[in-house]
Amino acid sequence: MQQNLILTTTSPLAKIFMRRYRVQKDDGSIETVYPEDLIADKERIWAKERFCVPFPTVAGNIEFWSGVPMPITNENQRNVLVGGRSGFDGAETDWTGIVMLDVDVNVLSGIFNVIGGGKAPNIEKAVKEAMKRAEDKSTARCLKAARTVFSRMQAQRRLIQEEGKGTYTLSPTEQLCAIVLEREASADIARQRRQDQEMADILARIENAGVDNAAYPTV
Repeated sequence: MQQNLILTTTSPLAKIFMRRYRVQKDDGSIETVYPEDLIADKERIWAKERFCVPFPTVAGNIEFWSGVPMPITNENQRNVLVGGRSGFDGAETDWTGIVMLDVDVNVLSGIFNVIGGGKAPNIEKAVKEAMKRAEDKSTARCLKAARTVFSRMQAQRRLIQEEGKGTYTLSPTEQLCAIVLEREASADIARQRRQDQEMADILARIENAGVDNAAYPTV
């Protein structure tokens, strides 16, 4: 049976949108990290950490810890947190990276067991696949939020320059979004180059084998 009451945020990129965030260290202590810390140590942006993503509500914050599934029984609240039923209707929550964890109940039990330090050998593969899908979706939401921040920043910079009001100073969050998007752009270029090279290699192998040996339909 599919279980869609569980939400999680797993992308480390959610860190860049907070004024500060808390990290639970291995010894149980809590470390507070600021945007300036991430700017000084850029690799930490992508580091896997158990950090808190607090989501404010009228009843107080809902605290999501990265990689830890949380049941949310209120349907309206779930829709707000994940950006609506489609996942694209609530851009204001994109920064959280919160997504629905759609898994079978037995897989969900395995996930909680693994998080608690246990093992789930019978469903280990399903657990890993479910969490990997969640991380991909979570990262996609955070990147969408980063592009929104960056786009608004560019528009503001252009406006200030056109009006001759001096130089625009990027906020820490805008700096972090630029750092993340630059790496993402570089990764996209690298992926495209690999794909282009793979296709060139395929064409070369076909040409070396001879056109007559290629798979052409017979008349």
